[in-house]
Amino acid sequence: MLKKLLSVILIVSPFLFSAQSTSNKTTFVFPKKATITVSDIKEDYFVTNQCVEKPVPGGIPQKPAVNWNTINQKAAAPTGTLPPIFLGKNFFGNPYGNSTPNDNDLAISNNCKIVSVCNTNIYFHDCVVDSSKGVVSLSAFSSSFGTFSQAFDPKVAYDPVADRFALVFLNGFAPSTSSIVVAFSQTNNPLGAWNFYVLPGNPFNNNLWSDYPMIAFSQKELFLTINLIIPSMPWQTGFAETLIWQINKSNGYAGLPLTTQLHNNIQYSGNNVRNICPVKGGSTLYGPQQFFLSNKNFGVNTDSVFVIDISDTINAPGQTLTTKLTYADKTYNLPPDARQNAPHLFATNDARILGAFVENNKIQYVHNTKDPATNFCAVYHGVIDGYATSTPTVTGNIIGDVVLDLGYPNISYIGAGVGDHTSIINFDHCAPTVSAGVSAMKSDAQGNYSARLNIKMELLMLMF
Repeated sequence: MLKKLLSVILIVSPFLFSAQSTSNKTTFVFPKKATITVSDIKEDYFVTNQCVEKPVPGGIPQKPAVNWNTINQKAAAPTGTLPPIFLGKNFFGNPYGNSTPNDNDLAISNNCKIVSVCNTNIYFHDCVVDSSKGVVSLSAFSSSFGTFSQAFDPKVAYDPVADRFALVFLNGFAPSTSSIVVAFSQTNNPLGAWNFYVLPGNPFNNNLWSDYPMIAFSQKELFLTINLIIPSMPWQTGFAETLIWQINKSNGYAGLPLTTQLHNNIQYSGNNVRNICPVKGGSTLYGPQQFFLSNKNFGVNTDSVFVIDISDTINAPGQTLTTKLTYADKTYNLPPDARQNAPHLFATNDARILGAFVENNKIQYVHNTKDPATNFCAVYHGVIDGYATSTPTVTGNIIGDVVLDLGYPNISYIGAGVGDHTSIINFDHCAPTVSAGVSAMKSDAQGNYSARLNIKMELLMLMF
């Protein structure tokens, strides 16, 4: 979970480190804990509070009319060099998050089944018939085999090769209670049966707990990265190390004992690599080699990018984990807090990599940064060529706005195949004069972007 940012500064050397990367690995096997069918969940004591304005005598007051064109002009991004994107079919999404931050994630299947998660619930939607299929809390989702009153940080992904879903969430904020719940759908119907497994959040019994999961599928495996945190310390200064769980997904779908390999002590030049982001496949899943990215998330004028790869499947002969340090052509910075109507601010936390995919021999990734032209929070979009070689090259662009703070981006591939590098970058936006909302734009990975599209603008000023 991400909390308020502390001032931590890392100084970066302008020279390539000559030290070799290091890591350890351990094999674990976990039994299936339970099989639960979502449509059979009849009782859910998950409570949602919604604030509704109290009516005044004579009726409910009406909100003043809003001139959306004026707002859009005031917050307009510079004209893009790519054709604009347009809002197509849309519907009201997951409204039930009752925690801050909401830590939302979403997966959609080939037959248009949507699983949307946030703290602390799961929402199901069928976009073929445009119909909600209900919501369950994380605690009810797993109530038959444990007490998960402190469930948080859910992640969900769709596997287009197996036509199945995987859902991960954490439980507990102490070494004695910390655990990782991993669920695999038995079929492509997310309302059907799921196989559940519980991984330890303190796997080496060294008084740490697990926080901030990220997941991605390869052709044969599910990869989960997690941060280990020192108890009673904030995540900024209490960071111990980032782990990579490598998981046999076919066993998970079948409900068999879950074979895993845990990679730890992932270091470069004697320092633990922090906040490792798994790289997803763009148009399909890849493997068996799996790539990951990291950076110096508290850096100032930093250009360091770490490219990590696990060469093969669990316990494959000669399997290696390699970490390479390369440098982007454009620096990134610790982002400032995003401005709202004073004195409210959105915490932007740091510049860790938040999303990445690989396609057409390029890795594209995004994260928060500071825009040096405005000193506002902005989006950093990086493109890595030669990622599998010993000398990758990184090209970066900063996506900013003269009015808005932009932050918490993610990125998805939308290209048509070989040679097409088109992606969609989505992000939050806010400003003192503009209500918070969500935007998106298109990129061609060559430094060209479409104009920013307002997807959703909220009339209420929200704050963390």
